[in-house]
Formats: sequence, C-alpha cells, structure tokens
Amino acid sequence: MRDYEAREQAGANIEELRHDKRRPRGRQLAAEYPKGCDWFDDHDEVLAFARVMVEGDTFPTQTDLLYYFEKPWKWSDDRDAWILAGEPDSFDPQEDA
Repeated sequence: MRDYEAREQAGANIEELRHDKRRPRGRQLAAEYPKGCDWFDDHDEVLAFARVMVEGDTFPTQTDLLYYFEKPWKWSDDRDAWILAGEPDSFDPQEDA
C-alpha cells in the first residue's frame, strides 16, 4: 500500500487541519477531557473563560456573572466555540447564534 493510500484510509484530511483555528495553548474541548475530569473543575480555566466573556460584554448584569460561576458547566458549548474560534480576546456567545 502506498503512503497516500494509507493516509486516506486513516481519514487524514489535510485541508481541514489547515483551517483549524485552535491555538496550541493546551486547552481541550469539553468532550476531550478524560472521564471524571471536566474543564470547569480547573479554577484557572473557569476564570480564563469568564475574562473573555466579560471583555465581550456577555454578562448584562452582575447576577448573570454570578450565575456563570455557580454553574460553569452550562457554558461548555460556548467555551468549545471560543476554543474553535482561536480563543479570541473577547467572546460573545450571541454572535454564534
């Protein structure tokens, strides 16, 4: 079997990899964490995502910000979207809607 055939059979999609905006900061998507571990268990990760959402004016009230810290797991999809967008300095989940 030739190298290019092996790569195709393995499902390598080089073009798709070129368009991946994820930065090499070591962040994982919610589904990539090992069983029993979650991104919201890491205080630094919770704070990092809160900072970018504050920069994006995501929380209209202080109550909304407190709700985020009470239940950060409800923001997993938004955090994944932020990572896939290349971890911009500010993030507004409403822009993805």
